[in-house]
Amino acid sequence: MDEKQKINVNIDFIGPLIVVENVKKASEFYENVAGQKLKFNFGANRQFESGLTLQSKASMVDIYGFEENEIKKRSNNFTLYFETADFDSFVENLKNYDLEYVHGAVELPVEFPWGQRSVSFYDLDDHVVDVSEKMEAVVNRFAEQGMTAEEIAARTEHPIEFVNSCLK
Repeated sequence: MDEKQKINVNIDFIGPLIVVENVKKASEFYENVAGQKLKFNFGANRQFESGLTLQSKASMVDIYGFEENEIKKRSNNFTLYFETADFDSFVENLKNYDLEYVHGAVELPVEFPWGQRSVSFYDLDDHVVDVSEKMEAVVNRFAEQGMTAEEIAARTEHPIEFVNSCLK
């Protein structure tokens, strides 16, 4: 295999662009459910301050020349991942929406072995959305439960330096 020369140009990752059927409805969904703040509204394209971008399916067909059937729904091959420090309030707010949860009948939220809580659901266009508790909040929750910094580091699988920085 020929060795390629490294591109010597700075390239910034801006964020994911997801294809949606209805940009207006999808934008309202992400603003209301995931607390995203709209930065730009270009009609068929809406960009949020976080870097998430919504693009209409019709415009993707025009821009890239895709056939509509080439744009698949519910591929489950990526997740839009968000974190929040106020996980309990977020989960309580989700009760106001009729969502399909990825975890199906599993009791929500899911708690991973390292202690982080998470909830995953499908958006209006069947993209997986995961909202998890910030690890800083996990550390503080464990401290409030009486765990030592060393116990928290072991449970969360995070370095003791990270744990101590969260506890200050």
